[in-house]
Amino acid sequence: MAGPLVPAKVGSTQQTNFSSVASINQSFTVNTTGNTLVVAVFNKGITTAFASTAVSGCGATWFRAGWQAATAGAIDVWIGINATSGAGTIAITINGTNTAACMADEWSGLTNSALITAWLNSWKVGSSGTSTTPSVTPAQTDLNQLVFAYALTTNTITGSPSGVYTAEAGPTNGGNQQAGAAYWVTTTLTSTAASWTQSSATWTTAAVVLNSRQDVLFRIWNDPSAATNPAVLTPQSAPDMLDFEHLIQAIGDTGVLTGCAAGPNTGSDFNWQNLAGTVLINAAPIAVAAHTSQAITAADATNPRKDLVYVDPSGNVKYLAGTPAALPCTPQPASQTYVPLMEIYVPANATVFDNGTSTANAHPSDKRVQVVWGAGAPDMYAAPTTAGIPNLATNSRRIDASTNSSALSTGVCVLRLIWLPAGYVIGHIDVVSATTGASTPTHYWCVLCDQNLNQLAATADQTTTAWAASTEKNLAIASTIHNSSGTTYVAPYSGYYYIGLMVAASTVPTMVGPPVSTNTVLYTKVPIYNGRTGSSLTAVPAYPNTFGALTANGNSLHVAVGN
Repeated sequence: MAGPLVPAKVGSTQQTNFSSVASINQSFTVNTTGNTLVVAVFNKGITTAFASTAVSGCGATWFRAGWQAATAGAIDVWIGINATSGAGTIAITINGTNTAACMADEWSGLTNSALITAWLNSWKVGSSGTSTTPSVTPAQTDLNQLVFAYALTTNTITGSPSGVYTAEAGPTNGGNQQAGAAYWVTTTLTSTAASWTQSSATWTTAAVVLNSRQDVLFRIWNDPSAATNPAVLTPQSAPDMLDFEHLIQAIGDTGVLTGCAAGPNTGSDFNWQNLAGTVLINAAPIAVAAHTSQAITAADATNPRKDLVYVDPSGNVKYLAGTPAALPCTPQPASQTYVPLMEIYVPANATVFDNGTSTANAHPSDKRVQVVWGAGAPDMYAAPTTAGIPNLATNSRRIDASTNSSALSTGVCVLRLIWLPAGYVIGHIDVVSATTGASTPTHYWCVLCDQNLNQLAATADQTTTAWAASTEKNLAIASTIHNSSGTTYVAPYSGYYYIGLMVAASTVPTMVGPPVSTNTVLYTKVPIYNGRTGSSLTAVPAYPNTFGALTANGNSLHVAVGN
């Protein structure tokens, strides 16, 4: 099967140096239509907010993929997808009139959709401090991902990241380099820090992890070292019966959705590891935890063996040793429902598991079948088309959304958990009042948050617009973390999100929702299914915004999101 596309830099770094500006117009020539532009914006005058407010140009669609702000200043990382070839200008609106600069690259092999970041825990990735060694440790979730790390200092950078990283000299200020970048196309599962050196001063670092592109419904990856090692090519990479079984499963949405890469633990011991991710089993998403230092059964003294690392239907990562034989076969789990992650070829007497070419060592073969959200996907609870808005996804079945819930309190944001697949387009949020309408509302709005309560998108504040009993409100997205006037947000990962509703009124409406358990043991478990946060809220919070910790409660809210 075809391997993954590997990101490759195809356009040299183009940059401006630091100057006091309100905007930057960076000339840039795109080599190939459809490639991705990666732009870093450095702003020395901002310490708690975004470095920039908007980016446009070169025919690309732009998204803010990451940011960090601290004493040394702010760094924004913007991604422009589907750029148009030829000479153009990248126009950057700086947050304020401040000492600012930018740098830009062109890359092939990256995602050509809005699945921007593979960092699942937070879109705000970075660090800050005062020392001689600015550093940041991005955590990749797969192989062949592009890791980008940036540094901004108040002194002069004298040393740049090396090793797995390729360093780029960043913008200068008065002839002194005060910003830098480094990138790495991941080849291992072990996260690696990017570090710079300088005279002791304050610094800010930021990083993003970008996915390689997948243009097909599913794919199987093989060990990249096999092609350069004929001695292990046949036992490692030749398709076998299980490969074909796994392909058939992929058609039914059983395979790896995100992450779950597996490989050698250190490359010098006889252990394996896997990264976290999500699998689909019969189209149902199942979270997979990371594991390190997992032992491989001792090699046979005479014959080679094939072992299997896989995910069972409960999301557990399992290891199954095969039977030694002159021509070994991959073992098959007792249950026919599983998702393969890695095959391990174990030569006789092997004591080391690595990605190298030594025929004496054990080697991995990536046996993930990576699927996209395909034809076998569930109907997202069969939510209706509303007011011409198709493809609504809901957090509960309509037939269960019958409770007259008192979920709301004036000035408090109620957040409800929802699962969305990567690539899902959110243009509207839909909620329905029950038997009581809002009396004299002053503010009400909906928000989309990630699993850590970072605000990703919001509707407009409806202020005093009437909201009667038993009335549906289908509210359009009016702003996003990427664009202050954005009208759609594309889910960057498959997993949990929160939909929030805030109403400030003399009497808040009761809401339609599904029956939920009132047992505190159940509804207080993480992730919290229903929760409240904030007090005396009014207008839509400005970006960047992270809502406070949720107070769990047994009330319910039926929400839907769609195009």
